[in-house]
Amino acid sequence: MAYLTVVIFLLCTASFANGKYDVELPDLAANVGATVFANFINVASLGQPLSAPGPMTMFAPNNSAFDKLSPDLMKLLNTNMTELVNVLLYHVLNEELRIDNETQNDMLVGTIYGPSVRINVYDVYKQWKLVGKVTTVCGKVVLSADNEADNGVLHVLNGVLFPPPGTIMTALRKCPELTILTKGVTDVGLADILDGDGPLTIFAPTDAAFKKLPADLFEKLMSNKTALKEVLTYHICVGTHFTQGFFAKQYSNLLQTLSLGWVAVNTTETYSSVNNIKIAYRDINVSNGVVHGMDTVLLPQIPPDENEE
Repeated sequence: MAYLTVVIFLLCTASFANGKYDVELPDLAANVGATVFANFINVASLGQPLSAPGPMTMFAPNNSAFDKLSPDLMKLLNTNMTELVNVLLYHVLNEELRIDNETQNDMLVGTIYGPSVRINVYDVYKQWKLVGKVTTVCGKVVLSADNEADNGVLHVLNGVLFPPPGTIMTALRKCPELTILTKGVTDVGLADILDGDGPLTIFAPTDAAFKKLPADLFEKLMSNKTALKEVLTYHICVGTHFTQGFFAKQYSNLLQTLSLGWVAVNTTETYSSVNNIKIAYRDINVSNGVVHGMDTVLLPQIPPDENEE
């Protein structure tokens, strides 16, 4: 969306603020310590449109969130104005969304940029007791909710949001390291499911992961659609399971797969695993769920040879 279009859109759809808090969202972001995000808003000349009468909702990554980005991503934000504007506007809703008891799990809300953000609410258990809830936006934790401004509310996040590349299937097709998986899910009839509404979670083995398999097993999977489908559906779960949700499952860390099997998930701040196998790339946001990249194939019990096709 072009900058001028955004300005006109915000000004024309806004209602008038009442001036109760004497601060608008861009300045509030700086006030709560999200100074890197606030500076990017100024660099992108979005301060005025995002100070227009709301109501709006802003998701403001804290400074540590930007520290965690790769040098390449930071370079992109610092040198590509179009990408910067798109990313910033993906953090803003043209409505007021409060984080409260009525917030629904797996709720999709459209952003000013266009694609929706996904809100997840995970129950947190400790020693089998429900001790609270954690809310995430595209897998990023809401650290501070419902900070008030004259033109809306601001929620502080522990991560930067990036617009999704599309559905799970779109993401697989775009990744040059996932060609075997992409062909496999297509061959066994899973592409439409991964291209649907979801929500789904996929633990996506890379090409290198498949090539680490014993040669006879790899050949069997490539020639036996029954065996291949059994393995691939073992990598897919219903629901959006970002790694932050793994924390919440400490009382029962099992997820059921489409193959009706179970996988065990665990996570820390720096390490997440499924069946004690490290997740190589965590929490890739897509429009119908989440992708976790795996450098090892998860293996359920494989059908016997007489089922070969």
